[in-house]
Order: sequence, then C-alpha cells, then structure tokens
Amino acid sequence: MKVEITESAQADLEHGANDYLGAGGLALANRFVDDFERCLGLIASHPEIGSRWVASSRRLPLRQFPHSVVYRIDPEFVLILAVAHHRRDPTDIEKGLPT
Repeated sequence: MKVEITESAQADLEHGANDYLGAGGLALANRFVDDFERCLGLIASHPEIGSRWVASSRRLPLRQFPHSVVYRIDPEFVLILAVAHHRRDPTDIEKGLPT
C-alpha cells in the first residue's frame, strides 16, 4: 500500500535524527532512520500490523529506539501522522493528529 508522510511526522523524524546525531554521532542517527524505514516497510506491506490507538490511528514501535510510528489507514494509502518518542505525552500527540 502507498505510504504518505505528513509534514509534522517528517519534522518528528528529523528532530529525532538530530537528537541521536548529537548524542551518538552519525551512525546512531542512521540507525534511527533505518529503524523508521523498516517500520514503514512493515506498515506498507501489512497496514494493520500496528496496535489500535487514539482517533482512529494505529502505532507501531520502532525496534531499537523508544519511538513509535503513529499512522492512519485510509482506503488508498497509509498516512504517517507522527514519529513519537515514548516519553511524549499521548494527549499532545492526539491534539496534533488531523481529523
């Protein structure tokens, strides 16, 4: 299934990669992006793989990092809504989700 990424999710990804770049260098930042891309592949192949979450969305945790990909399944594509750190308040994430 086709996957589209919202601007806010792209910003989340870039913010996370920059945090890991500062904390552990390029190799760590690349591992974060690779883990995100692995999740995208799973979501594209099996859209219902993530657990149900708020506001008709789903989430799939990254394997190696404390983040989840938050997404919604639409009839023609999957929309990535956020790349949320597990410490992030779920109500803040929910407020930012498109309806």
